[in-house]
Amino acid sequence: MVAAIYTGLRKIGRKIGPQPRCARSLQVLALVSPIPVFVTLITTTNVNPIYITIIALFAGAAASCACWPARIPRIMLAGFLFTGLYFMCFVMFSAVYPHYLFHVWNLSALSGAVIAGVPLEELLFALFYGFMYSNATEYFFTRISAARDHETSR
Repeated sequence: MVAAIYTGLRKIGRKIGPQPRCARSLQVLALVSPIPVFVTLITTTNVNPIYITIIALFAGAAASCACWPARIPRIMLAGFLFTGLYFMCFVMFSAVYPHYLFHVWNLSALSGAVIAGVPLEELLFALFYGFMYSNATEYFFTRISAARDHETSR
């Protein structure tokens, strides 16, 4: 659902100019940057994996924003869209299975902050996952669009 909404809004939104050539190769590094951040933190710290995941996704989103700052509004849009959908699904799931969260999550290992029955960490994960999803989507849209433009110019 988020992909469909995001793609539709992307089509009606303002056009973003071409990505600077030097940023193209860096974009791939930005897209995979959460992986080494996650691996490094998970192997060197005793921090809860949900916090490590949030930090790694944040690092990837920040790196992507640095590569192409004009993309920041789209990154924010995707992050908030995904968080909203994730929140609604989580609330509905909790309504159907009210005790599931307490049986599966180790809530004592989290901050304890809960919004409408959804742990804050889950919402932060969804937000930064949405940011990264946007970066990957924009990267592939740009690649496909560039290939299509190249084919039509022949």
